[in-house]
Amino acid sequence: MAVIQHYNHELMQMADYSNVTRLRLLYRRLRQLEALAETGDMVAASIVVDLKTALFHPGVLTEQQRKCIIGHVVDHSTYRELEYDLQIDKSTIHYHVNIALKRLQTSLESGFLYDD
Repeated sequence: MAVIQHYNHELMQMADYSNVTRLRLLYRRLRQLEALAETGDMVAASIVVDLKTALFHPGVLTEQQRKCIIGHVVDHSTYRELEYDLQIDKSTIHYHVNIALKRLQTSLESGFLYDD
């Protein structure tokens, strides 16, 4: 039995890592992309691999930046909720999110994540 794998042209156009706004949107939709990848959508699967590789690569983000991105952007927690959970000021969370997005963008564009 042949497995039919989907190719999502619309999603491919959205996967623009050079645009921080689109990158933020992709991370905001990470859970949806994971579910779509599980249905066989190869574009979604590739995007998920890229986003998670950058997010968890030890040379890209600090642990605090990672917690802020996952909490605020991926899991949709408010700054106030994260302020309580992480015990840091909202302005610091905002700073970490912005710096982290720029570092994620740089790492995804450079391709160094997949160098041997």
